[in-house]
Amino acid sequence: MDQFKFEQLPLGTIKPKGWLLKQLIVQREGLSGNLDQFWPDIKDSKWFGGNADGWERAPYWLDGVVPLAYILDDTEFRKNIRGKMNMLFEKQADDGWPYQMSGEEKRNYDLWPLLLIAKVVYTYYQTENDSRCIEYLSKLFNALDQAMDRAPLRHWAQYRWFEGVIPLLGLNHITGEEKWLHLGRRMMDQGFNWYDYHRSPMVEIPAEKGRWSFDRHVVNNAMAIKANGISYMLTKEPCYLEALTQGIDRLEQYHGYVTGAFSGDEVLTGKSPVQGTELCAVAEYMYSLEVLIEMFGKGELADRLEKLTFNAWPATFLPDMWSHQYDQQINQVECSVKQGRTWKTNGPESNVFGLQPNFGCCTANMSQGWPKYAANLWMKSKDGGLAAISYAPCAFSITIHDVPVDVEVATEYPFKEKIFLLIQSEKPISFPIYIRIPKWCKKPVVSGVPFDADATVDGFVKTTVTCDGVAPVRINLYMSSEVELYKTPHETVSVLKGSLVYALPIEELKVRINEDQPLKELPHGDFELYPVSEWRYALDAEAPDAASRMEYVDKDVGDVCVFAPENAPASIYANAYLVEDWGITKGSCDIKNGPVAKKGSRQRIKLIPYGCTNLRITEFPIAKDM
Repeated sequence: MDQFKFEQLPLGTIKPKGWLLKQLIVQREGLSGNLDQFWPDIKDSKWFGGNADGWERAPYWLDGVVPLAYILDDTEFRKNIRGKMNMLFEKQADDGWPYQMSGEEKRNYDLWPLLLIAKVVYTYYQTENDSRCIEYLSKLFNALDQAMDRAPLRHWAQYRWFEGVIPLLGLNHITGEEKWLHLGRRMMDQGFNWYDYHRSPMVEIPAEKGRWSFDRHVVNNAMAIKANGISYMLTKEPCYLEALTQGIDRLEQYHGYVTGAFSGDEVLTGKSPVQGTELCAVAEYMYSLEVLIEMFGKGELADRLEKLTFNAWPATFLPDMWSHQYDQQINQVECSVKQGRTWKTNGPESNVFGLQPNFGCCTANMSQGWPKYAANLWMKSKDGGLAAISYAPCAFSITIHDVPVDVEVATEYPFKEKIFLLIQSEKPISFPIYIRIPKWCKKPVVSGVPFDADATVDGFVKTTVTCDGVAPVRINLYMSSEVELYKTPHETVSVLKGSLVYALPIEELKVRINEDQPLKELPHGDFELYPVSEWRYALDAEAPDAASRMEYVDKDVGDVCVFAPENAPASIYANAYLVEDWGITKGSCDIKNGPVAKKGSRQRIKLIPYGCTNLRITEFPIAKDM
């Protein structure tokens, strides 16, 4: 870890403000903060002494609510999560397994949840400095090591081996014991070779309908984005560093969407706008990027993180975060239970909003996205300074060279492009600060510190902040952007501005379903959504200056849940033509490539940020004179 480019601030240091704080409160008041009160897989989990699920679901939930509890100043919620961690420690068996198991149970147990809970415990240690965490991890990894004597890593653990290496690196850093690095290398040797896979033709080919596999599993691929980086940290072999973004590049080329996500319902499916992307894949892709940013300090990875966080991530929930999808579509005109849907291997209810559509893993794993993003807004640099990873409203206090320093970030980014930093120290001090310049920002304007945009290295400009210990230093950033068009070879187009993707919001009829099923009472019910407004449009985007003809309008964010159709703080108006022969088949809109002929009168349609939509069209056919 001493070789990481940046270092995450202690969990709970960064205090979100503005729209981000509101979003985290909404999350705590929704499913994330209440699953342990009613959902048996958490409430009665074997991890906490019950008789329900004893595999991945409680660890998944903890992986999100532990950071959520420490980022929010909510005493009762934090007390509840501490109580769950205390139960976790109490239930660990003397032989290191997470709870008492028979010999047969251990032989049949896929070891993946042990890797997952190790991440949770290490995160908890970074916050609480609780010595029980080191004891728990040591016993757990010894049990894992011995289990690998009897049978090599298999199934999920084999394809997710690198997830356990992160806490192993931490354990080595804390204890100085080399055996933890040796175990990490052993896990790598027994694990799936993602380096070779992401270079192979296998990653290029969409899966056949009905054919499921571990290597094409979308969540495994999202997790494996960081496999080469972790392999490099273990081995220092240059090939892994050279291929750091190989997985990202290949998955984006063959399965990527304008939102920054790639397809997978539940296996890789190509670039069709009506295929789905699983919630867990977006969450794990975000986390993979956060890990790589800390390790290697690449601003390009932070660009990708913002695109996922502001677009694909909020779109997979209803605004109150009491219900979620299993799969989202970029062209999503209906969320319904229909047989024969386009999903490759998922069930017919995969894009409805509910408690646990299709499968409960996403219910358990939906909690990590926002809190981990908030925790990684800023990082420490190895030269004693700070790095701005992503711009969102927040404040934090940190000690630099034994001097307390306060930082406040005032902004409505990404909905507005001005960011104001206020930095104050108790004593005179100078320290470096790394200002991230998004790739889409062609003319950044920075005042208050020395700044040279031509000095950008890996997406950051290094400058120096000098505080006199009395007056605050004010730094003003303006990350200007233009409306851009993302065109595909199929004569289709999407609209972007900065880190936001814009989509046509479709008015919806919300229908409650499964009312008679257990656990589906309100507010955690299941819902279908049906379109009640026109959506069949082709964009007038053929001309070279088409983007400049579009009109951008914004408004103040306000104290609201921003990712909701009615609260969208920005919009783009574009010219479009109705496409009358564009229909719906089995719950999904038909694929409509361009060009299509301009027919009828030209209309002005309103696009809003993708993350604010429930039903939407994002990829439009291009209208032409024909």
